[in-house]
Amino acid sequence: MITVAAGAGNTDVSGIYARARDDNGGGGFTGNGTSGTIDITTGTFSGITVTGDNSSGITAQNDGDTTAGHTDVTTGFDSNIDVTGDTSFGIAAIALKGDVAVELGEDSSVTVEANGAAGTQTISAGVYASSVDGAVVVDSDGGTSVTVSTDGTHESIGVDAISTNSTVDVTVDDVTSNNGRAIVTSAGDTSTITVNGEVQGLGTSGATAVIDITTASGETTTLTNNASGDIHSIGDSASDLAVKGTTGSIIFDNDGELTGRVDFSGLTGVNTVAMTNTTSSWHVSGTNTFGPGADSLVNSGSPDATIYVDDTATFNFGAGSNTFTNGTGGDTGIIDLRTGTGTNSLTLTHVAYTGSASGGTGVLIVDANLGDDGVTANPDSSDKLIINPSAVGGSASTTAGTTFVRVNDLLPKSAASYNPTGILVVDGSTAAGQFVLDPTQANYNASKNALDEGWFDYSLTHSSGDDILVSSPSDEGLEVATLVGAAQEIWQSTSPWQDRQADLRDSMATHSHEINPGVWAKGVGRWTTRDVSQNVTTGGVTTTNNADYDQKTYGGVAGIDGSKELSGNGGRIIVGGQGGYVRSDVDFSTNSAEFTGAIAGAYVTFLKGGFFADGAFKANFLNMDYTAPTLGGSASADVRSYGGEFDAGQRFPLAGLNVGPMGDAFVEPVVSLVYVRTSIDNFTIAGTTVDFKDNESLRAGGGLRAGATVSDTNALKAKVAVTGRVWNEFLGDNKVTLHSAGPDTTVTDTFDGVFGEGGVSLNLFGKGANAGVSGFVNGSVKVGQDYLSPGVTAGARFEW
Repeated sequence: MITVAAGAGNTDVSGIYARARDDNGGGGFTGNGTSGTIDITTGTFSGITVTGDNSSGITAQNDGDTTAGHTDVTTGFDSNIDVTGDTSFGIAAIALKGDVAVELGEDSSVTVEANGAAGTQTISAGVYASSVDGAVVVDSDGGTSVTVSTDGTHESIGVDAISTNSTVDVTVDDVTSNNGRAIVTSAGDTSTITVNGEVQGLGTSGATAVIDITTASGETTTLTNNASGDIHSIGDSASDLAVKGTTGSIIFDNDGELTGRVDFSGLTGVNTVAMTNTTSSWHVSGTNTFGPGADSLVNSGSPDATIYVDDTATFNFGAGSNTFTNGTGGDTGIIDLRTGTGTNSLTLTHVAYTGSASGGTGVLIVDANLGDDGVTANPDSSDKLIINPSAVGGSASTTAGTTFVRVNDLLPKSAASYNPTGILVVDGSTAAGQFVLDPTQANYNASKNALDEGWFDYSLTHSSGDDILVSSPSDEGLEVATLVGAAQEIWQSTSPWQDRQADLRDSMATHSHEINPGVWAKGVGRWTTRDVSQNVTTGGVTTTNNADYDQKTYGGVAGIDGSKELSGNGGRIIVGGQGGYVRSDVDFSTNSAEFTGAIAGAYVTFLKGGFFADGAFKANFLNMDYTAPTLGGSASADVRSYGGEFDAGQRFPLAGLNVGPMGDAFVEPVVSLVYVRTSIDNFTIAGTTVDFKDNESLRAGGGLRAGATVSDTNALKAKVAVTGRVWNEFLGDNKVTLHSAGPDTTVTDTFDGVFGEGGVSLNLFGKGANAGVSGFVNGSVKVGQDYLSPGVTAGARFEW
């Protein structure tokens, strides 16, 4: 044991290493004075080791009654103090009147280890600095560490700094207290605590807060957790108590890492809390209580300042005029509720919340189960920000500004569902537009102000003081509805039967009403473009879906037919059959569908004089492959289209016009009726089943066909004809039903009303050695509102 007694003069000691051997206690170095100054300095690379209860590595006690004297303890560079024993201190610096300063040298350490006996209540501290009237300074910056570990009921304190009537200033790097508080301050005047390293304490109760601050009423302690600082409990739990304040005001600037609750319920009168979270993170859960005065919480920084809520948290402000600002002054503040459950919440009580103040950006991030059944607003479908409207004990909470909401879908994007009722995200917002979807999130669709979640778009809407996520069918829902119309377009495009009937009528006129049996073959090409858009309103939100597509259809059709003259009435009947193969590609902006398969049909024509009546039945047997990168999947389905066509008209010669080399111009008024019924097998992609109902198309049309011979030689005769028709679609509403985790919803693609068709054809008839061979080329275009469909057919016939 080494003991140094300080008298009226000064005491300087350096380079001390001592170890107490008395089990009843001892000091590695002790200075004791009644007046004047105590100044203890250990040397570089020095070490003090003490073993025994009621021990200390260094004790400096100044009982002088003058404030002029001060008590200073300084350890040298890379110096270590190790104390083992109950009720022990690494450094104890105590003064009655004068100032107290404890400074640990760079890379130095103080370690206290105590093992309290069962049933005893003892306290050990790493650094204890106390003065009644003097200022107290503890500086353990510069790579230092203070560690106090105890067992049993032995309480540990890392740094304990007390000035009854003056200031306390504590600066620390690493402080660890395994069974109690890491930093304790009690000051009668304005004070500071600066954290530059890892500070950890037990934090499991109010008596073991990691940092415990007491300040005289009317005075303020400023706690600064710098960027290198990390304040947390030994268990690193967000629900443990990180900072506790009593009596006077608190300014808390968190620029580092903070894990745990804050409790300033011990503040009295109108003392306040001003807490700022900047360029840092705060992990918190449980109840956080602010002071009785006008408190403020600012969450804003660059890079982003973030409050992470683990499980459930409450910010309970007092009776004063309190504010919570999330993002200000060009910086960003984030409230992040995500932990992967979708059940977290943050409740704000007695505070005016403002998002994105003064050019800042306020963000709220939530987990949400977007695939949950949306029949009713499910409180467990999303994390929530709760704005408590209660005015009991303070003013009612309010919201202002703009907060940008980011949504993390806990279920795969494919599992989103129809939810017209909505998922609660913000409970109790003041007005519409204060919480909006964040446009920077990856799945945000700016044209809809919605989140693209595959089959469904999610919009954030304000309703009765709440902000909820409602979903409606997306572009993909409208896309699959248009596939029905695309299949019907294939059926229409692969019906060169009308061209064949015109060919037969021209052939009869050319060959004096004789038509021999023959075979024919035709090639078909059609290129269709549709602009498809539709407004959808769900939960008071209207979005516009788009399913524009280009369709390219190619096919080949062959047939055989023959005729028979009907005795007794001068008419002739023609009967034939046809079959072929078709492929059609439908391209949306990203997704696509491919139709392939066979076609088959039969037809009959009645001719008498200039009158004609044509009827046909045709069936398409197709397979459809739907590829949807936007849904993360693909599907195949069988497609069946069955239908019939009927034409009737009268050919009138225009001999008086003397048009063409033969003067055989004609005009044919014609009326048409076309019906087709299409069925597509159901398929499932991305958690949603598409139910294709049997859909029908019924078109009626009327128009004129006019033509004339333009060339007639010994080998070949050529006729040109032009056709114009007006069509009306009567059954153009094609419907599909989407079966998701939510209620079923039906999407309708509407293609009805009037459209026009025009075309020109060239028919060639062989003569002489080429008799019995004929061919034609026909070009046509269909034009309607947001619909354009040009096409070409070409074919040949051989009679025997």
